Amino acid sequence: MRYPWHGVAKQKTRCLTASSAARALIVFALTGCACLSTGCGVSRQAPAAPQEPTSTLLPPGTDPLRAPATGTSVQPATPSKMTTPSSPAPTGSPITPATGTLPAPISPHVGRQYDAPPALMLHPRHAGFDAPTFLRGFLAAASEHLLHTVTYSQLEADPSLLDDGSMQILIITIDDVFLQAPLDPSVEEMIDILREASAVAVLGIVTEGKAADPETAATLQELSSLGWDIASHGDSHRNLHEIELESPGHVRYDIRDSLDKLEDVLGARPRVLILPYGQMVSDARLLHKEGIKWAVGISGGQMIDLTDRLIYVGRQPPLADPSETLDVMLRPFAASG
Repeated sequence: MRYPWHGVAKQKTRCLTASSAARALIVFALTGCACLSTGCGVSRQAPAAPQEPTSTLLPPGTDPLRAPATGTSVQPATPSKMTTPSSPAPTGSPITPATGTLPAPISPHVGRQYDAPPALMLHPRHAGFDAPTFLRGFLAAASEHLLHTVTYSQLEADPSLLDDGSMQILIITIDDVFLQAPLDPSVEEMIDILREASAVAVLGIVTEGKAADPETAATLQELSSLGWDIASHGDSHRNLHEIELESPGHVRYDIRDSLDKLEDVLGARPRVLILPYGQMVSDARLLHKEGIKWAVGISGGQMIDLTDRLIYVGRQPPLADPSETLDVMLRPFAASG
């Protein structure tokens, strides 16, 4: 028997079923989107950015080699937060000084402080600057002032050279001499000019590569026996401060490789480093731990204490006129006298 309300019930059931199916489709669509975006409840956050390597850097004014008297600890600092030197970035030009971060002062000094002798920075001949011709004029001007040349190693061996307050000594450096290549003709010419004048100098040697050039090695051995300083100028000739920002340990690797190669040639390990592009590292211990005593840059370094474990000294790049260059180098001593 069919009752009138049966059709109504079935119609209501069909309506409820359709409505439920529609809601199910909506829920499925929403949950499906949620699964795609969240992984069905698993958070898919972007991976954290890798942290920049940190290095223990001494704050400005802290002695890098002697423990601070206060005993305060030094917090690591990321390279990105280091204070940028106010001086301009290095240009790499042979006659334009590249000024960079100076080392923290080695204090308190325990020995006598001396005026650093004037030092001249030269490079091989390049377009617009004839280094050998300049050197001849410079030596002539130095002779008129009764000046004679010394090396950093000689100062360390004989501090009495620094006793004369009138400063009758000076240092000449020649950068960018490559161990694995024949000597640049202008470098050979400058070596001959200096030897004719019975002068000594400091050669900054770049050691990148494997085998040393036999003739270059023989020349360096001979000059070393005559009292010249054969100094490291780095293995890669990269800016050491930039290497330090990437990885402080790589500064030591670069210097160590350079010193190893020079020791193989000279039979002795150099203690003088001519800083590539004149840029000093922030942590002087990186150089001291590799046996460096003298770090030769460009800016600053007017006073030295021979008892310091690492000594930073600056140099004067050449001006257009040799006599004017020497006058600028001697001006601080004339003022102090």
